[in-house]
Amino acid sequence: MANVLLSKNSKANDFFCSCCREGELDAAFMSQLLRFLGFTGLSSLTVTSGFRCPKHNRDEGGKDTSLHLVGRAIDSFAPTVQIKAIILDAAHHAGLNGIGLGSNFIHLDNREIPAKWTYPKKS
Repeated sequence: MANVLLSKNSKANDFFCSCCREGELDAAFMSQLLRFLGFTGLSSLTVTSGFRCPKHNRDEGGKDTSLHLVGRAIDSFAPTVQIKAIILDAAHHAGLNGIGLGSNFIHLDNREIPAKWTYPKKS
């Protein structure tokens, strides 16, 4: 998907798969994301990945159990330490339990069992 802004006017079907334009975010997850956005104090955030079909998920190196496959995960552009701190704090307050920290993005999902991880830097 091309970068999409998560804003108070976003809809679940704004976050389709970039390769096939299929899918959408889970409605409960979308509500949680809008609550999360409110906690950031920002008017919008750039989402670089939302729903993924199985092929796109494999191409991105995603696991077969990725919550992107069922519309319960996003990756948000986070180019600075300040933006990362805002996103992490808001994710905690919104109850987003899956948090993956990359060099310039943060993965967020609503898994039941909390998990935090980092992604290796790509060379």
